[in-house]
Amino acid sequence: MRHFLCFSVQDARKHFPDFDRKRLTEWQKKGYLQKVVREYYIFTDISRETSLGWYAANCVFEPSYISLQSALNYYGFIPEGVFQVTSITTKRTKDLDTPEIRFIYRNIKKSCYFGYTLMPFIEKHHIRLAEPEKALLDLLYLDSSIVNEVDFEAWRFNRDVILKTVDMSLMEQYALLMENRSFYRRFTKFKEWLNA
Repeated sequence: MRHFLCFSVQDARKHFPDFDRKRLTEWQKKGYLQKVVREYYIFTDISRETSLGWYAANCVFEPSYISLQSALNYYGFIPEGVFQVTSITTKRTKDLDTPEIRFIYRNIKKSCYFGYTLMPFIEKHHIRLAEPEKALLDLLYLDSSIVNEVDFEAWRFNRDVILKTVDMSLMEQYALLMENRSFYRRFTKFKEWLNA
């Protein structure tokens, strides 16, 4: 199972049909494994860097990609440290609490599930991460309370970093693909604020 990094009981049974799940309890007691959330485990000798939580978030609830506050902080668009992993999914909105981390999944319609890249992780593994443009659009799409300059200032968006990082024409294309008028109006105000 080593090449999985994060695996489920179902993954173990696919590879080892006679797998006895009691082994998982034994291996946790011996310190070989750690439970992430119900039915999902990681090996304890893997480096505990931030991106391990991101990788686990991708595995635990599929399909999903890292976005919103987690991605915005990663790109330097917001200054606050993020103490949970925020993701986008086509499944229902869901929060999963673990002793070490909180996973937050926000639902988006299937036609808006795009605009992510594969960030290299360990060996041949990758993390699905929103592109800079899509991380901003996901926030504006899902949070209808962000509507004007006061709201943009309250989020403490780093305008300079956003303008240096974001491809505005790509962001415009993505916004049109999301096909939502009220969201597009919010996006237009945000774009005006950025260029003010």
